Amino acid sequence: MGALQLPCYNWWRVRVEGDLGMPAWVHRGTGFAELCLVSLRGYAVIADDAISETLTHVVTCGVMGGALYTWHCAARDPIGAVPATLMLCSSTAAVARSGADRRAHAAAALAAGSGAASAAAIFPRERPLGRIP
Repeated sequence: MGALQLPCYNWWRVRVEGDLGMPAWVHRGTGFAELCLVSLRGYAVIADDAISETLTHVVTCGVMGGALYTWHCAARDPIGAVPATLMLCSSTAAVARSGADRRAHAAAALAAGSGAASAAAIFPRERPLGRIP
């Protein structure tokens, strides 16, 4: 669903998130990343490829780290963080089933932190915190 941010940003902003203050290019980039993730995860399942599964998990954690920062810290709307939290949990469960080692989980944790730090750097400081309808 998040991939709709790429081709349908205005629809996404009006019907899903509202104006969180992030630039449109952030949403379009996230939509592109989500399209890539769906494709790579599909390949990993079909080919039973643990490396692709791990890579998908690391990128997912990076994107969701940014989403968690945006919803919890910037928009101050914890309910909005539920999809990102569910995505992180399901991705972690999927990569754990594939037999990934601790390095994969450490890389994913670093990616989540990097995503959160990136969102914090991108989020406009002059904008009041909270969600704008």
